[in-house]
Amino acid sequence: MPTSIYVRMNMNDKVSSTQIRFMAEKSLTPLKAILETIRERADYALKQLQDAQEERSMRWRCKDCRWVKHFTRPVPREVAGKCPRCKGISFEAVV
Repeated sequence: MPTSIYVRMNMNDKVSSTQIRFMAEKSLTPLKAILETIRERADYALKQLQDAQEERSMRWRCKDCRWVKHFTRPVPREVAGKCPRCKGISFEAVV
């Protein structure tokens, strides 16, 4: 078969690049959804691990003057801030 006939036959069977792109996007949609779900679950697990490592308490005692700061729910040390009595910044959790 001469190449000119082969080229003419292939030119008649054109598939536009938009059709190819659309089909590729369609086939990748489930894979993308699965990967996004995996990422969300991994992010959630990492956040849970970080939260577990943070020490939280409803009561924090100033190491300098022993004044106890109370909270309505467990909070990390950074939330305790400064002691209102001595202005110290070092607190320890009261168990």
